[in-house]
Amino acid sequence: MARLFYSIILSLIIFTSVNAQAQYTAANIHSHNDYTRPNAFYHAFNAGAGAIEADVYLRNGRLVVSHDTPTVNHYVTLQKMYLEPILKEMKAHPRPLNLLIDLKEDYSPLLNELLKELAPLKKLIKDTTTKTP
Repeated sequence: MARLFYSIILSLIIFTSVNAQAQYTAANIHSHNDYTRPNAFYHAFNAGAGAIEADVYLRNGRLVVSHDTPTVNHYVTLQKMYLEPILKEMKAHPRPLNLLIDLKEDYSPLLNELLKELAPLKKLIKDTTTKTP
C-alpha cells in the first residue's frame, strides 16, 4: 500500500513539474529596470520578454527613464529608449508585448506628455474589447 501511495505522489510531482514548465515561456518575463543597461529595450525584447516596464519622470518637458530622481539622466528618454524601438521592432517582428509605464511623480503633468508620446503606438494596439449588439 505504501508503495502505491509513493508511486502516486511521485507521478503527481512529475506531472506537476512537466505541466508547470509547459506553461511558462519567455513571454512570461517581466523586464524592469533594464534601462540601466545599454540597448535596454533590445535586451528585453530579444530575450522574448512579454512585459517591459519603464519608470518615468518629466524633466524639461520630456519623459526621462530612471528608477529614482538622483539618477535621472536627461538624455535617457522614453522616446529614444523604448517608443522608437517598439515601433521599429513591432513592424518587423510583431508579437504580443505589454509596455508598463510607472509614473514616478505627480501624474497630471506626466500624463499629458505621455499621451502625446504614445500616440504613434496607437496603431499597434489590438482591440480586445467585445462589442455587444
